[in-house]
Amino acid sequence: MMWKDAFAKGVASYKKSQFSDALTHFDEAITLGCDQFSIYDSRAAVYEKIGNFKAALRDSKKVIDLAPERWQGYARSARLFHQLEKHEAVVRMADLALERVKSDDIQRRADLCGLKKQAIDAQAALEHRRIANSTYHIGKLPVELFTSIFLLVLEEDAARVVTLSHVCRHWRNITIATPCLWRTLVISDKHPVRKVQTWIQRSKSHIFALIFRPSTPELDSPAIFTALTPLSWNSLQVCKASGRWLMSLHHILGQLSMLQAISNLEELDLIDCSAIDDVVEHFQNSKLRTLTLGGTTSLNSSSWQHIRSLVSLTIRANHAGNDILGALQMNPMLESFILDHTQPVSLTGNLRPPVSMPHLKHLELRNLLSPRSVLVSAHAPSLRILRIFNAPMSVDESLAQMTDVGVDNLVELSIGSSPVTSRTLRALLLKASLLETLQISSIHGVVNDVLEALSKPERTTGELLCPSLKHVDISRTADVQTGIVMGLVKSRMHAGGEEGTAGTLAGVETLRMDGCPKIDAEVLPWLRTKVKLVSCVYMSRKEARAARR
Repeated sequence: MMWKDAFAKGVASYKKSQFSDALTHFDEAITLGCDQFSIYDSRAAVYEKIGNFKAALRDSKKVIDLAPERWQGYARSARLFHQLEKHEAVVRMADLALERVKSDDIQRRADLCGLKKQAIDAQAALEHRRIANSTYHIGKLPVELFTSIFLLVLEEDAARVVTLSHVCRHWRNITIATPCLWRTLVISDKHPVRKVQTWIQRSKSHIFALIFRPSTPELDSPAIFTALTPLSWNSLQVCKASGRWLMSLHHILGQLSMLQAISNLEELDLIDCSAIDDVVEHFQNSKLRTLTLGGTTSLNSSSWQHIRSLVSLTIRANHAGNDILGALQMNPMLESFILDHTQPVSLTGNLRPPVSMPHLKHLELRNLLSPRSVLVSAHAPSLRILRIFNAPMSVDESLAQMTDVGVDNLVELSIGSSPVTSRTLRALLLKASLLETLQISSIHGVVNDVLEALSKPERTTGELLCPSLKHVDISRTADVQTGIVMGLVKSRMHAGGEEGTAGTLAGVETLRMDGCPKIDAEVLPWLRTKVKLVSCVYMSRKEARAARR
């Protein structure tokens, strides 16, 4: 049989997609002495169809060797190199094929140009990725530095650990392999049991903070606490829960004979815990430093006997069941005390003599009919932040007593919606030489006098009050005058010197005048050239809608 017959049979089999038979016939034709480029091109086409690109390239090279003046071998090589992602070779072969294709063969030239463009685009993309990978400097950091950076990110929101683990494979490997990144477990209504199991596994059972969201279904409680059983309870330092979850936690710890773990808590945040005596009795010699009570949570006098080492106490309640003065008396080491009632309540009595609280720096009182009981019961010479809001009764007497005791370290004074006279405020400001932040909001007939006092030198010393003042908020004071505000800013303008030092003035950096209708809009551009941040929103959207009706 002649090689031509074998070649013809091979072509016929190829057309019928019988590729195995076609290869057999083409091999037979070559064995019989065929040395024409067409048979190698045909066999290359078969190899290309069945995905054997390397064999197809060998035959395409043979085609080029036998017929270097024809375009077929170069064109097929370009297609095959494209399949193998050899982009430089694609461009080279396509150029050689275009040199040999006739100018009137428009379709073939268009196909080759399109193939060449794809290769050039792919090559550019690879180069871009190469540069991006070579400039991924953060990926070269040691794992210890990565961990430190991630911990800083998680300080604001522990849930971001999930986001960090989805950035890239490198970050995911680090986060999953670092137990300390999973030390905060927040249990909510989203797959609580599965989340508990995942966090315990990745934290190696060392959960430091356990938080129960109010939305967590109570029906899942047994399954959740079963999943929590392997937890290393002595590692727990922070717990935030509502009443029902706290009592369930207390119950499971009792079953595990781990009630002593409660004494290891350093931070406790409770809401709507109306009966927690059984829990508080385990605070003997406890490490509790931060306590937050909210909703209906209440602690009576006997309960405070067990809590004596607090440095931060926050009470946001809707009733007056807590023994506030007893809390102060039992915790003289407090540094921060925030008392916020959703409705104005009255505290009766006061401590005589006042309890000494040398470390108290932050005192915030909201919605008390009269804050006097707290203010006169605590002797706090180190107080730096004082905030009083929504006190229907006058706070003059309380502030006057504090002024007599000493406000030398005060850096922030914020009073809102609380009756007070300008005389009392001026007397306090006269002694608050370190004051940096002053807020007087929603108080009528006071602000103009106070700002004027801050703008003119004192008669006795010839110096301005509060030389370190930087932040002023007089929002929602309907009677404040534009000229007096301008006088305050001008009086604080200084040249050179370090701010806050003796004999120098700190210029006003922030000025908030929201809800002040008498402020002239024409002076705002001038104010913004002198003050870094000026806010003057005349009315909220809600107020604007009401005004249009």
